Amino acid sequence: MGRLLLVEGDDFGLVPRVEWTKIEDDHSEDCIGYSFLHDHRNQWVAAGDGWVLKQIFRSEERQAEWVSDHHEAIPYRTTAVRQYGAAVDMFREGMLTIMHMLGGMPARSWELLEIRHSNTANGGVRNIIIDRGMVCFVTLYHKNYRSSEQVKIIHRYLPREAGELLVWYLWLVLPFWQQVQGIVKGADDASGFLWADEIVQQAGRGGEVESPDDEGEGRGRGERNGGDKEVDWIHEHKWTADRMRRIMHGHSGRFLGVRIGISPWRHIAIGRMKTRGMTMPRMLMTFSFGVVDVMFGRSWSW
Repeated sequence: MGRLLLVEGDDFGLVPRVEWTKIEDDHSEDCIGYSFLHDHRNQWVAAGDGWVLKQIFRSEERQAEWVSDHHEAIPYRTTAVRQYGAAVDMFREGMLTIMHMLGGMPARSWELLEIRHSNTANGGVRNIIIDRGMVCFVTLYHKNYRSSEQVKIIHRYLPREAGELLVWYLWLVLPFWQQVQGIVKGADDASGFLWADEIVQQAGRGGEVESPDDEGEGRGRGERNGGDKEVDWIHEHKWTADRMRRIMHGHSGRFLGVRIGISPWRHIAIGRMKTRGMTMPRMLMTFSFGVVDVMFGRSWSW
């Protein structure tokens, strides 16, 4: 998260705090583009306006790293945009793992990958809401819909540490990255999906088709091949169930020494619930919060 907020070490204390006791959300608001960050009662949100951009201009070294002297249409340097884009992808991969493993009983991959942080014209009300000071994501469960003709609405709550990471991303990081991507791509249609294939795209244009061999690496072709063409360094990878499986394999292999995918984790979670309620083994807690540890850049004590 420090890489995304452009802060290091003790400077992390300068990051605007989330006012959990004052945070409000109107769950009935269906205006397109609305999220809890647009609620007029959340006055504390104003402290984060343009935070990342201000961080760039607070440091001459960082300003030289980001601001280009040669391209008037695109004021940002290619290398800085590439590196920041890779960091955004890495964060979203970690956030996907956290929400899947710490958000109650595991959801199906497509339920997670279709989560929206803002209201959209076709999807309606967003999936991410604030409920009594906790971040909650809401999904619809359709497995028995044909027989019951009823849609089950599932509320999953995140621990405060995980919720804070998500709020910081939506509040401070995403607006800046949407602005950068909009300038680079010449587009202004921001996606309401948390794991959008394209965070910003031209209105009315769908995402590009990508070959399976390119999925799951979290970097664009330009960064991998060293190309300098604009189409390379703005390329974004598709979010699929296969990519989610690879992400979970990577994190579980790192923290547990054993690769756990989507289906095995669902069976583990169900088995633990049946035998010991909702408690989780110390090993798996270490794994889940280990991902949070990496994203926060701090250590946990047990």
